[in-house]
Amino acid sequence: MRRLVILSILALPFAACFSPQGDASGNLSEILPQKTGNEIETEQVLSETVAYENDGKVIELTDETFNTLCIEMETNEIICPVPFIIDYNATWCGPCQQLAPILAKLQKEYGNKMQVFSVDIDKCQQAASMFEFDAIPTMIFVDAEGNWEQMTGGLPESELRKAIKEHLKID
Repeated sequence: MRRLVILSILALPFAACFSPQGDASGNLSEILPQKTGNEIETEQVLSETVAYENDGKVIELTDETFNTLCIEMETNEIICPVPFIIDYNATWCGPCQQLAPILAKLQKEYGNKMQVFSVDIDKCQQAASMFEFDAIPTMIFVDAEGNWEQMTGGLPESELRKAIKEHLKID
């Protein structure tokens, strides 16, 4: 019994806040609101040769900067010119706070090949409503073609590296 309690306590930092609903995937055109009279503009190829400078830093988004740096919510146009991760988090979430330095390390390491965006769900409710999730931390991995994978929970660095390689197609 004592071992079970100790193991439960040790596993707590890797849990998600709220009740996790599992991982999901798809194409952005499947989840973003439909535009009236026009096709959704998720066909933009992000892997085109684009000079992208991010200074190796995670970008903290607001509802406004989500529209100008990540995905324009009204037109559903992908703004970021490289594959990216949206990290949905909150200041009161322990696993979110443990994940943040790992994502910052990976952002610095991968540099201009990708971008990590941080969205505080309490401050950016409109941006948080772009994807359906019931737990945080939730990360949305968006590749160059607009395909996405959702992962929930405080993942270790090795799993994040694997996800970047598989979902963002970055070595």
